[in-house]
Amino acid sequence: MKALSRHIAISLLSFALISFMAIIALNVPFLNPLSRAISDFNFRDVYYQILQETSNFTYNDDIVIVDLSPLQNRREIAEALRQIEEQHPKVIGVDCVFEGLKEDTLGDEMIWNVAAEYDNIVYSCKYLDYVNDSTGYTKAVRSFFAEPLEVEQGFTDMQYSLYGSMARVVSLGRKLDGELQASFIAKVVNHTNDEPLPLADKDLSINFTPTVFTVVPPDSISYYAEEIKDKIVLLGTMADEVDMHFTPMGKMPGVELLAYAGQTLQNRMEVESFPAWLQAVVAFLIVLLTEILLSTFVSYATSRKNKYWRNVVTLVFVKTQLMMFWMIFLMYISFLIFFHYNFDIGLGYAMSAMAFLTMATDFYTKAKNMIIEDK
Repeated sequence: MKALSRHIAISLLSFALISFMAIIALNVPFLNPLSRAISDFNFRDVYYQILQETSNFTYNDDIVIVDLSPLQNRREIAEALRQIEEQHPKVIGVDCVFEGLKEDTLGDEMIWNVAAEYDNIVYSCKYLDYVNDSTGYTKAVRSFFAEPLEVEQGFTDMQYSLYGSMARVVSLGRKLDGELQASFIAKVVNHTNDEPLPLADKDLSINFTPTVFTVVPPDSISYYAEEIKDKIVLLGTMADEVDMHFTPMGKMPGVELLAYAGQTLQNRMEVESFPAWLQAVVAFLIVLLTEILLSTFVSYATSRKNKYWRNVVTLVFVKTQLMMFWMIFLMYISFLIFFHYNFDIGLGYAMSAMAFLTMATDFYTKAKNMIIEDK
């Protein structure tokens, strides 16, 4: 019982140490870049990188991307939309906001006519000026024809953490002037699903399992008729630096990021995880198990009669290497769970605390000795 109490105390102390270090990093100004980088780290990024390097890419034949990068004006975009419609897609998602009128009045008229004629096109808009959770955003940037024609539209803003730069989640909905509105990609996917996605102010983790989407050049739309028929078509730019996002798969065009989000929603592939409190419990149990194993090893090594063996296996270097192999083993197990079940057990906090176990053991031993000496 005393041994278990010791293991629990050391495990708790390791979490206290990592929490103390985190507080320092958050409150010392020159450490801000480091704290931001650490706070944006996610083990899922490691898992996706492993998948990208070791597994074959899957092919998605339900979502097609039409690259509008070569198109110069609204006339050409309107013509591309008509050509796509001639191939009978199930739905078209236009990842482009036609804000305001242009000098090219014919281009404006052509886009207007397309929007008025077809009802299977979802247009994007942008939400600005966030206030609070109850009000949400107070401004929307829309295409010039969106409100007069009452076209279907949804926001395409990707959600990021305050300081993070990695796109990992897709929104089902956001509030605009207090009213909940579905996102662009949720509305697109609803055209294909028998059961519509729930309207909720909620973010879902995008599944970045390596996937190849068909990318159609705008001058070859009719050539890809079979690929487009009855499919989701996303029209957006694949080469515009302004619309590039950093993801666990590296730098990615916004329209391809929407394709991954659409695949996640359409196939219900979102990555699940434990609630925060259960993640904390699992992290503690992992660290406790690690402390018990480490302590058992040290006890075994120090009880050996051979002094050379005893001195070698108790070296800090040896213990560090064993800890590293143990961490790699845990990462491998968590990766298998992630790969087969799309479930993230949340290993990050546990791994951080494990790195402080040796220090926590030293603190505990010295504190205990001081208490005994005082007595």
